Amino acid sequence: MAERDGLHDLTLEGTLIHIDRVKAGRSYFSGRHRLPGMNVQVLASPAGRGQGSWLLEPSPPGGAGRDGYGELGREEDRSFSIDRTHRVGGYCEYDAMIATPEDTTRFRDVSSVMGHGYCFTYVHGLTSEEVVTRLGGGLEEFTPMTLEELSGVAYSRHDGKNMLFGVVVVGDWALLVEPLGSLGVTEEIIVPLSAGTRLVSQYYRDIMYMDYFYWIEDGKIRFGYMNQDGYSHWINDGEIQLKFPYPERYSEEMPDELAGTMERIDSVYPEFPYPHEGPAFLLAECLTGITLTPQLLEESIYLCGGLNPG
Repeated sequence: MAERDGLHDLTLEGTLIHIDRVKAGRSYFSGRHRLPGMNVQVLASPAGRGQGSWLLEPSPPGGAGRDGYGELGREEDRSFSIDRTHRVGGYCEYDAMIATPEDTTRFRDVSSVMGHGYCFTYVHGLTSEEVVTRLGGGLEEFTPMTLEELSGVAYSRHDGKNMLFGVVVVGDWALLVEPLGSLGVTEEIIVPLSAGTRLVSQYYRDIMYMDYFYWIEDGKIRFGYMNQDGYSHWINDGEIQLKFPYPERYSEEMPDELAGTMERIDSVYPEFPYPHEGPAFLLAECLTGITLTPQLLEESIYLCGGLNPG
């Protein structure tokens, strides 16, 4: 078709066309290719003839739809081009997520609400009572509390033994909240808790920037971040690779569901920050579809009680 139309250059659909917008904003930056550019596409009939022309302009921050595209505009030269915006966020199988400066503020606000340390654990398809029962707790010993009440009791009784937590149902998920706790990153507890379902947990303690992250499917660890060891897997040249030296601890199935979010994290966080500074929230949102906010945490009523993991 290119030869027939007398064209000197042919660019295949999906090829990134490099441009010189080095500091023109992230709308022109491809997290996959790690270069500024535009993704050109062509709309044509089966015979190869152009059927119309549209130009998709970059959208302003926060103004993109699910695909990260802007608004269509008609052109007269019968070409079809798209400026693809690569932004941090989780597109997975749930609602689209795009990280903005407001999200960065939200991550800090969530950490501020939780104080010196926290653990959030998401368990799919269980009720609060089912979570307590799976963990071996007695329902008669659990009472409703606000986050402020839960945190107050947790800080006043924290001894590293009696692990206090609250659980509330958010959509299709049971969300466990632990001020200063670590049940959600104790493998002897969360691996059996994940039986028959998906479990995601993120932990942070402000002592030595201690971070942990888990994604477990029916007793198999799919992905994790270990303090001092880093991420179990990460994406490189478009392919997710195992980074840990002990693969026997992890499922043989690669965590491909996180590929898009990993690329966007790389594009927005080039210096690879600690998970609690943003990546852990984005990974959890990708896997659960839940956007964790201070309002959600503070306005929920939790079923609260304690466990002794020892």
